[in-house]
Amino acid sequence: MNAINYTNIFDLHASRGHGRSSAPDGEAQLTLSTSHNSDCLTNLMNEIASKANLILAFKAVKRNKGAPGVDNMTVTEVAESLDIILEELSSALINQTYRPCPVRGVKIPKANGGLRQLGIPVVIDRIVQQAIAQVLTKIYDPTFSNSSFGFRPKRSANMAIKALLHESDFGHNAPFPKTWVMQCAQKLVCQSQTFCLKVGT
Repeated sequence: MNAINYTNIFDLHASRGHGRSSAPDGEAQLTLSTSHNSDCLTNLMNEIASKANLILAFKAVKRNKGAPGVDNMTVTEVAESLDIILEELSSALINQTYRPCPVRGVKIPKANGGLRQLGIPVVIDRIVQQAIAQVLTKIYDPTFSNSSFGFRPKRSANMAIKALLHESDFGHNAPFPKTWVMQCAQKLVCQSQTFCLKVGT
């Protein structure tokens, strides 16, 4: 079987008549097993490729916006053909015929005057990445330490600093002066616009 072909998807869409997706407006409900038994591992791809999971993944990609990849297909264009795209994408994932597209390289200016190379995947590949993350996160995130804050759902650098200050207040495993903690934190985020710190509070 051939790899998924985005052109064929839109040819099929055109033959059936244009129209927006009939996917529900409300958030699709997704219940996934978090056990580590063999059944969970066997069914992992089925969970990733399920319609409910792919719809949630598309909604996350849509919220993040972003530029098109090498195929020049926008999030809006994918939304207009969502049902057909997700149907063929799900089949390609389960049948192991899905192949990602090359990543479009873009250079953006850095604060120091240099350039940073970014890679922009096509929208459909971003849906697949998000779909995988949604399933795997439910499995491995509960195994992380409660003291871990990096790149985790509903956790942030602000929360990590507050937790450290709380430990310091109660003399637990981080007996650091508040001023020292805040000075270090302010140094790390001095170029960030996400939050502001006051030293000595």
